[in-house]
Amino acid sequence: MVNIDFFACTEEQIRTCNWTEAVERFPVAAIGTPDFRGFTALSRLLTGDDRFPALRLDACDKVLYRLDASFITALARCSDDEICDLAVQWADEPVWNHREVNSMDLAGMLFHLQGILPDPDTKHQAVFLWPESE
Repeated sequence: MVNIDFFACTEEQIRTCNWTEAVERFPVAAIGTPDFRGFTALSRLLTGDDRFPALRLDACDKVLYRLDASFITALARCSDDEICDLAVQWADEPVWNHREVNSMDLAGMLFHLQGILPDPDTKHQAVFLWPESE
């Protein structure tokens, strides 16, 4: 299982702190998936894109990724009902085979992630993924 923490802040802020400081300073949400394919499956359902929805930060001493703007925009636009439907579809993805998964738990993670998304008018702020393991 890969646990991914999401932080809403600037790139400079995330680069200059450790994980504990990030949790204390910035809005944070977490998602657990069997592996990175789980998050890629979520992105496909949300945006139609089969690629992993984040780019790894270069020249960084931590394993950090910047979440793609199209993913952020698509999730931000989802209504409560759409998030619940998305969670049901995500729970049916093959990546969850042989695992106990509750679509309501997945919906809760998605609502939490949606809640930390930056306002589109906020300059330089983004969402960064900080996986516990790769």
